[in-house]
Amino acid sequence: MRRSRALAAAVCAFSSLLAATGHAFPPPRLAPLPPRRATAPLPSFAPERVIETLHAAALRMAHEHAVAHRYDLAREAYQKLLRARANDDEARVGLARVEAWDGDYENAERHYREVLTRHPESSEARAGLADLLIWRQRAGAAETEIDLGLAKTPDSADLLTRKARLLQWRGDIAIARRLIARAEAQEPDNEDVQRVRERMPLGEVRVTGHAEQFPGRYKNLYGGTVLLTQTLGRFRFTLSHELLQRYVTQDGTRGFDGVRTFGAHYTFGVGGSLGVELGYASPANAVPRYTGRAEGTYPLPIRLTATASYAFWLFKDDRTVHVISPGLGFAASESLDFGLRGYLGIVSVPRRDGRGTGVLGSVVPSINVWGIWRASRRLTMGLAYTYGTQVDKNPAFFQLIDLRSHIGTSYADYLFSRTFGVRPTFGAELRYNATRGQTLLIYTYELSSYVRW
Repeated sequence: MRRSRALAAAVCAFSSLLAATGHAFPPPRLAPLPPRRATAPLPSFAPERVIETLHAAALRMAHEHAVAHRYDLAREAYQKLLRARANDDEARVGLARVEAWDGDYENAERHYREVLTRHPESSEARAGLADLLIWRQRAGAAETEIDLGLAKTPDSADLLTRKARLLQWRGDIAIARRLIARAEAQEPDNEDVQRVRERMPLGEVRVTGHAEQFPGRYKNLYGGTVLLTQTLGRFRFTLSHELLQRYVTQDGTRGFDGVRTFGAHYTFGVGGSLGVELGYASPANAVPRYTGRAEGTYPLPIRLTATASYAFWLFKDDRTVHVISPGLGFAASESLDFGLRGYLGIVSVPRRDGRGTGVLGSVVPSINVWGIWRASRRLTMGLAYTYGTQVDKNPAFFQLIDLRSHIGTSYADYLFSRTFGVRPTFGAELRYNATRGQTLLIYTYELSSYVRW
């Protein structure tokens, strides 16, 4: 009698839940539960079978709320399930995931560890805990959890993928690729595995064509770049040759320059790096003859990454530029990043007015704001805004002194396969010449294609 009343109450509650939502529950792909004890199949009319059906439907409803970012409703649904079954591991893992997404990291970690206390072989709970620890910049603790999980379930695609990502951030790409290949062999259709694998090249050749469209009597400018990148251990080497056409003077004289650059970067820790680049240009009509640059990045708490660089440019006639550039990046989610970067150029020109041998100096500030959206495993899109001068685009010397611009840039990077991709880029620049009181609207078009291995 009591069982019948309990069953009737459960059915009524579930019917009310259906009426409130107004839709059925399509079965999304849920991570598997830890194995349960084998029991004899129940007849379809048995009360236990009905209760299990209602329970599964309630889990699906909670999952739907979670993926739709209705965290309060998802939390309430999972807590209700746990009040009925305190040891329901699937509900507790779901609640932990919701708490993590909603920023309650302490409770999320507590729920994950409670499941792992009962079922240390649960790769789902272990992977969720590792994600949480990585998100909180506790990479060492995350790697310990992943290694514990792999010792119990060595073929878990979820854990192999997370281990590969950590190794990639540390710069051990060759080892990371071996692990992601094992994960792919276990689950060839897993989207997370495919996404990580396709963004893990050892080397790349990239060819870029460039055009600047000027208005009125000004002629357009053209250029092209070939860039080779190769990773060896934790070192990444770059070699580039760029052919540039620039306005040498403000009266419209154009000139071509060839710029060769070599770079070496070393990755350390998880996400940290140090690098240097050296460049030489000839005949250096508009761009620096010699360039040097040093840069470092380091991850900070709360999803931040700090960047700092220093560059030195030496033009003809001993004109020099020192560029100091701090920056900060923010990972809003797995697919969305934002950043802010400043540039402070210190320009020095030797005196040629007979008043001494000193230098005439000025300070040139610029600022850049950018955002990146990884729309899918093969499509990445980006937007950027710059005020001042595009310091990273080899500006002519007079541009640093006389010109100020508002520059908007957008691009889309698409991988047709693991080995071939393209990146079209469009930019619009509103350029103001303070000396002449002149404003120009300039459009920039770029198309890059690359081959990876």
